[in-house]
Amino acid sequence: MDEIAKNIDEEVVIQRGYTKFKPEHAKCFDFKREDYLNEIFKESRLIISHAGAGTILTIMSLGKPCIIVPRLKKYDEHIDDQQIELAEHLKHKGIKVTYDVDELESFIKNIENKIISYRKNYLIVNKILEFLNN
Repeated sequence: MDEIAKNIDEEVVIQRGYTKFKPEHAKCFDFKREDYLNEIFKESRLIISHAGAGTILTIMSLGKPCIIVPRLKKYDEHIDDQQIELAEHLKHKGIKVTYDVDELESFIKNIENKIISYRKNYLIVNKILEFLNN
């Protein structure tokens, strides 16, 4: 994510957990309380997350666009591949899921285009409503 952060015009905030890696192009923190994470989620335009059920439910309840990257046993990220089942279910519901971090940048740009398009449409609709109300 740090490599992607240098290629996009967007602030990136990473929860890095136990790793000692220090990002050069993004802000980071180790762990925060749930209320702090919820505030970060509310302020975010896009969230990239593992496939933990609690995190996914929070993101979905906020209506935020997200990309899911499940933690995988083969990379020693988890003790088993339990996140794959939830990720596959979400994928069939239209949520973006990738198992390959090399796909992330193109996924982000694709979602960004949709967000920009939505914002432009939202602004146009507001201008039309403003005009009609006057």
